Amino acid sequence: SLMLKDPDPSSRHQIHLLIGANLYGSLLLQDLRKGPPGAPTAQLTALGWIIFGLTGRGSTVSENTAVCNHASVQDINSLLLLYGRGRACRSTEGRYIVRLPFRHESHLNIGDSLLIATSLYHKMEKKLSQREDIFIPYHDFLNEYRALGHMIQVDPCKKNVVNPVYIPHNLVLRDSSCTTRLRVVFNASCKTSSGTTLNDHLLVGPKLQQDLSAILLRWRQWRYVYMADIAKMFRQISVHPSDTDFQRILWRPSREAALEAAHFRLLIVTYGFTPAPYLAMRVLKQLSLDERSSYPAAVSVLNDSIYVDDALFGADNVEELVNCRVQLIELL
Repeated sequence: SLMLKDPDPSSRHQIHLLIGANLYGSLLLQDLRKGPPGAPTAQLTALGWIIFGLTGRGSTVSENTAVCNHASVQDINSLLLLYGRGRACRSTEGRYIVRLPFRHESHLNIGDSLLIATSLYHKMEKKLSQREDIFIPYHDFLNEYRALGHMIQVDPCKKNVVNPVYIPHNLVLRDSSCTTRLRVVFNASCKTSSGTTLNDHLLVGPKLQQDLSAILLRWRQWRYVYMADIAKMFRQISVHPSDTDFQRILWRPSREAALEAAHFRLLIVTYGFTPAPYLAMRVLKQLSLDERSSYPAAVSVLNDSIYVDDALFGADNVEELVNCRVQLIELL
């Protein structure tokens, strides 16, 4: 009936902290519970109950019945779907390609989004026409998107297999930023004609991100440390062509008023989509599996020292640190 600090001591979970014998005595509290001869002993510590000693190897067989309610079954089905669509494949150029994890193919009922996206785009254009200081950075941002092949122009009259989803985008100004003062944000939480949003039809995905406290604790153990940023992390991952029509935007590349806003399809994982963080971390996990033999030092960083798009790693000598840095740059 005791709540053990480690309820599953036989698990293969990684050990993140070792407590030396010099501190063991200071953790012990007075409560001690002994079992019959041959049974283990329980000791209360400042961290919780721990158990040590012999354990009996009984040969009795017990029958357990697992009961799942309806909600749990739905969760299991969602996870199975996410596993199937969350797998990443790799192109010949080495870029990973992922599918958007929809809920039970419900993307067929997302609704019409072009009308609201057009209205919001015209409002943003009016705002841009009054601010020359943000007009140029805004167009530079989307011009870079197109130049890097992260989006392509499409013919809106061409018949599609699926009903396209148009994602409104807006501007976020960060006057305090020294590098990126303006950022274009894509809003996949904008409601369509069905009253739902694209994000409503997407699975979030399980948490693959490690806790920041654990990452910082490991980071502080090294004599020499490094902190780096994965540039354009989401945009390094391609979305499967079957799903890119769910990532359309409107943009007028020219100031000519006579020109209508052009239709573009985003080809990469886009921030503002609920599964984007999961997909990015899933690709990093896959990358570490695929390249573990070629870049062992960098793979260790990917597995244990990445928080969002920041890498915090270190070593006890400069040579090891530089080697890890070189491997990480080559790998990413």
